[in-house]
Amino acid sequence: MKKAIFFDRDGVLNKAIIINSKPYSPRNLKEFKINLFLKKYINFFKKKNFIIIVITNQPDVGSGKVPKNLILNFHKILKKKLLIDDIFTCYDQSNKSFLKKPNPGMLFMAQKKYKIDMSNSYFIGDRWKDMKASYTAGVKGLFVDFKYNEKPATKYHKKFNSLYKAVIFLKKKIQQNI
Repeated sequence: MKKAIFFDRDGVLNKAIIINSKPYSPRNLKEFKINLFLKKYINFFKKKNFIIIVITNQPDVGSGKVPKNLILNFHKILKKKLLIDDIFTCYDQSNKSFLKKPNPGMLFMAQKKYKIDMSNSYFIGDRWKDMKASYTAGVKGLFVDFKYNEKPATKYHKKFNSLYKAVIFLKKKIQQNI
């Protein structure tokens, strides 16, 4: 079985737009700012045979606020600049979809497609929805707490106050296990 590192998109791989302490997705290319420092860590993870997968809700497509082709363009850029293996996206704006985080559907889709050992995989996310999905799927959740004005994450493997600290922790953890 393969191991994976799952990443949330907005707030993790790219900067979220913060309004009144709440995170929002970028709505145009100018707002889409990738956390490029992650590239060297992603390269390290890939060399240690981890699959790199993005798990993202994009309900603004379903609501018509953002065109789907813009999201696909963002994803094309992410794959190229950060060497992402795959991106699973839920466009549904309702909370009924099993794919939409906090539900674990996209994680299970990735597990089936890549034959992933979930118990030896990690999810780096910045919202309670990421952590609930990872916990439900049996993946170790690394919660980056940006103190958003929303429901807090309660079930996670480890909590960090910066994205940098989360990836450094994960790099050290992987080095120790190999």
